[in-house]
Amino acid sequence: MSSVVGSKGFSEWGSREWANDQLKFAIKVLKGECGGSVWKNNVASALYIRDRLRCMGWRWQADRVDNWVHRLDPKRRGRR
Repeated sequence: MSSVVGSKGFSEWGSREWANDQLKFAIKVLKGECGGSVWKNNVASALYIRDRLRCMGWRWQADRVDNWVHRLDPKRRGRR
């Protein structure tokens, strides 16, 4: 496995720390803090991360990405 720079330094690719860092990054992308400001592009990036998490067996983190997609969906914001 290769190392990846995470929130606490280096983490092993595919480790729990890596999965949690991916989740944090996906949330930042959905909030518009990383990347662009176009919602569709941010969702596409977050869903790519979600799929990668699922493929690696990190179902809980992948499900949290889905929660954040629905939570921040501009179409749903008016319903609250």
